[in-house]
This record gives sequence, structure tokens and C-alpha cells, in this order.
Amino acid sequence: MRIGLVSWDYAPPKGGLGRAMQSLKGALQELGHEVHVCVPKTLTGGPFLYSLILFFTLPHWVRSKKIDTLVFPVGPGGIFLVQKIRSVRTIAISYHTYGQQARDVPGESWKRVFIPFEKAALHTADRILCYSRDTQKFLHRSYGFSSDAIRYCTQLLPRELFEHAPVRKQQGLCVAVLRLDRRKGLDVLLRAWPLVQAEHTSARLVIVGDGMMKASVDRFVSLYPQVSRVSRLSDRELRTLISGAEIAFCPAYLEGFGLAAAEAMLLGTVLVAADSDGLRSLVRHGILFPPGGASALAHATSRLLADAALRTQLSRAAADDMRSRFSRSNAKRDLSSALA
Repeated sequence: MRIGLVSWDYAPPKGGLGRAMQSLKGALQELGHEVHVCVPKTLTGGPFLYSLILFFTLPHWVRSKKIDTLVFPVGPGGIFLVQKIRSVRTIAISYHTYGQQARDVPGESWKRVFIPFEKAALHTADRILCYSRDTQKFLHRSYGFSSDAIRYCTQLLPRELFEHAPVRKQQGLCVAVLRLDRRKGLDVLLRAWPLVQAEHTSARLVIVGDGMMKASVDRFVSLYPQVSRVSRLSDRELRTLISGAEIAFCPAYLEGFGLAAAEAMLLGTVLVAADSDGLRSLVRHGILFPPGGASALAHATSRLLADAALRTQLSRAAADDMRSRFSRSNAKRDLSSALA
């Protein structure tokens, strides 16, 4: 099969979507498919401008590469392909939708203006793939797509996560790997941490990420010496940091899957996460708190920092569960079935 993978975020990856698209390409090639990637030469203009350019250029690219199956992400961070290219099967990937974002993320109700375009792009697809049960249900119940049109797939995770050697835990170390914006629940973490620090004075927090709230985070860091931020780490450095932490945070109001959460659980670090779409269907062994609940996040963190046995129990159960559910063989089997 000659597959065209179309994405605005790819290489170098801007976020989780780019990393997921890279993993997808690798798995498709392992399954024996010929894969061509269509990405913008620069990131100027974002996915919306790129979608407009694709309207005029994509048919020619498909013909020149002799593509028979087109795969593209839709929704926030994805692109809007509103034209159906004849003789080419199209598969849309929906991590999460603008409808969920408008409903769940404070201050982002205005994003419902994108819903008609998102629906139009989804309707061009012969099949829709989801990596979250929550998004699968939303597309069926709120967007009206038939259950037959939507296929749930196991998310592909990097092999290195399964092969990473355990690292000795650093007492009191907490980490949060996230884009610095409102959807990721950064405001919740910043409100919760002073409550944690008041009870556990030796606890430390490392925030890994960059984004629009960078200035706010850096001001916060200046007030709390036990908090630090780094914009970016290599994959190896990031795995070592997460593996050595006692607690990982994922306070997002909405996730399409929760790659940072999955990585933390696979690396044996107990997770404190929001009970939100994308996370509630992922996290089976961790502590979930109400989205936006800073005091609940702080309480869960304090409880875990004080109870080593509970941390060990949850982290081992989560790692075993993730290795079973998200093995590469399961992910490749689901992908092969979705393409059939």
C-alpha cells in the first residue's frame, strides 16, 4: 500500500502530535507499506494556512506519489482537508475535537467556530481513527458519526520507553512535562504547588516545556526555589528525569491521548492526573482529581509523598498495565486492522 501521511506537525516535532506521526510512519513501514510524508516547508502560518495551501497542492502531490491511502490528523493541531480526492481512500485521525475543547477548557468556548470545518474534514474520510475512548464516544454522541465509521486504535509508543532501565528515585522529586498553556492545566498546577510546598518543604518540582505561559511560569519559579523549568530535554534525558521522579503530573483539562501520562506510567512513576477526556480512559492505576481542582491535586500529591508503599503499588500496577495494553504488537495489530 502507498500511504500519504499529511501533517502540519512532524519533524522536528512541535508537540505530541508530531511525535505520534513519526511513530505512525515507523509502524506503517514495519507493516510493509510505502509511506510518503507531506509537511510544510516552514511552520509559518500554522495549520490553517497549510490547510488552505493543501486545497490547491494536495491532489498533485497525491498523483505524483501514486498515493492510494491518505492519512491525516483532524482537530486542534491537525488540518482541514475538506475535499475528497477521487480514487484515494482517506483516513482521518481524531485525537480530540474542537467540540471537546470548547466544552472543557476554560476560556476556549469560542473555538466552537471551528466545529463546522472540523466536521467537514471528518466527512471526507472513509474511516476515522481515535486513540481515546472518550473522543470516540464524543464523535458518536455529539458529532453524529456512526459507530461503524469510527475505529479505536492502540496508541503507538516509542520502543525506548519499554526498554529504559529503571532509575533510582529521588526523594520528593515531582515532574510535569507539558506545553505551557491553559489546556494543559498549568494554571491548576501553579495554584496547587504552594499548598504542597507548605506541607512538604523538601519537595521539588521540575517543569519541562515551553509555550505562551512561559513568562508566568518563570515568575513562579523566581518565587519558589524548589521549582525549576527547562524548555526542552533530549529523549534520553527526559526519560531519565521522569523515571527518577516519585510523582508525575498531568493536570490537563483535555487530552487526545495523554502521551506524557503514558510515558510516566510506563517508566514506573506514579501519576496524578485530571479526570478529563483522554486521561480518564487511559489512567487505571494512578490518582485522578476533578479538572481544575487545585486543592484536590495538592491533597493527592501530599498523600503520595507521605506514603511510599502507595507510590510503589500504583507505579508497579500502572507500568504492568501499560506494557500489557500498549505493547507494540497490540498497536500494530490495531493499525493493520484499521487499514484493512
